[in-house]
Amino acid sequence: MASVLSSHPRAALDPSVASADANDRLSALPPELLHHIIGYLWPTHFAEKAFHETRQSCRCSHCVRSTHGNNHDLDYLAATCKILRAEVNDWARSWLLQHSDITKFNEGRIWPKATTKRNGVVQMRKNFNTNFLRGRNGALLNWMDTNCIFCGRKSRRAAIMMNGFRCCTHCDKKEWPEKVTMSQAVEDYGLSKKELLPTREASHTEVARMREEFPGFQGIWYGTYVSSNVRTTMFMKHDLRRLATTIFGDVDAHLARRELRKKLVKQKKEERKKEKAERATEKAATREPDLNALAVACTTQQIPAGWPLQAPSLCAPRSTVTEISEDTTAGADQDQPIVID
Repeated sequence: MASVLSSHPRAALDPSVASADANDRLSALPPELLHHIIGYLWPTHFAEKAFHETRQSCRCSHCVRSTHGNNHDLDYLAATCKILRAEVNDWARSWLLQHSDITKFNEGRIWPKATTKRNGVVQMRKNFNTNFLRGRNGALLNWMDTNCIFCGRKSRRAAIMMNGFRCCTHCDKKEWPEKVTMSQAVEDYGLSKKELLPTREASHTEVARMREEFPGFQGIWYGTYVSSNVRTTMFMKHDLRRLATTIFGDVDAHLARRELRKKLVKQKKEERKKEKAERATEKAATREPDLNALAVACTTQQIPAGWPLQAPSLCAPRSTVTEISEDTTAGADQDQPIVID
């Protein structure tokens, strides 16, 4: 916004103070263009939302301010000047009316002071000062914080790929059907984490090298969410194909080579497993005669000479019983012990 700062009393002291005057290009635009610009400011998305808190509770430089409590970009734009405030409110009212089937917006019931009824038609009063962003429960941003943006049902769940909006699970799957996790993206497309998330995983030097090596390289759109206390990063399939095209060229040929490589790796793994089983079978076959000989020796109480035994005797009986006949004990003194040689 190009504006002259000299008209503001604090302009000489604080250059950040701006004012709207005849040289203000933004407020001089037609309402149609202003509404188009405002429409781009409404959707907000913080991709690292699952990994960082808001600035109200976290001082990390990656965190962004909360969109609750008059902290949305539209709130700041509406607070700039009266002209932009009127245009923002007009745009919000227009959006609520166009989507009244899901917003249940009824300006005559919610804002009776801002409307008048003439010949059975509800019309806006002139020179009204109604806040259609935060004014009442039916205002746009208040409604957006508690309802699904697509179906209007009550929901506090944020959309994965546009977490500035509330979105129920059904609408999220319907609006963004081709979402894949980062693990699946690495497995299916052969992209590294540094290529998928250069701002998070790669250093500035690595990003500069990738941009020099792959002309047109840039990060892709992604979203994060927490499921079962696990933080997950999601991508869209068409963005992954575009990134793979930038890095590998022909995506279909690259995917075909990856599939062929996977088959070869799987085949080699099966061959190694088969060879290992064959070696185990051969080893068992060579040990079978020795085991049979050991079994025979244990049965006949005879151990072949030179048999490697680490224990005293594998086939030795646990106990030995000596039978004493009556002839041996006949005539012996009962007070004297019997000695057996």
